[in-house]
Amino acid sequence: ELVEHGDDVAKFVNKAPDAGNILKAIPISPNKLTPTEVPDIHKIKQLERSMESNGFYSRHPVRYYEHGGQKYIVDGHHRTQAAKNLGLDVKAKPVTESYFQQRWGSNAQEFIKKAKDFTQK
Repeated sequence: ELVEHGDDVAKFVNKAPDAGNILKAIPISPNKLTPTEVPDIHKIKQLERSMESNGFYSRHPVRYYEHGGQKYIVDGHHRTQAAKNLGLDVKAKPVTESYFQQRWGSNAQEFIKKAKDFTQK
């Protein structure tokens, strides 16, 4: 279950690029976040069961990149969809341009191209 592994998840996320930046996680409706990939239904259902009992695990915020007024999900597609299905807000944190270089060795423009390709399908 997600809650049992919460500290492990938090440790991993806190080591991720941009973890220590000044951008704070904020509560946001999942409807305001644009997916960039198709999440796995089984993972969504597992997260829904956990969220029904415990709410959204706020120590592991969804990460998004804002471009052209859209907030594109970078990390947290499963959590976002599970929260949306349950009518819950998520905690979300914006990432900066440097996040892409540090994490994947790419840049935000490549991510935005992929995101736009996905949303136009």
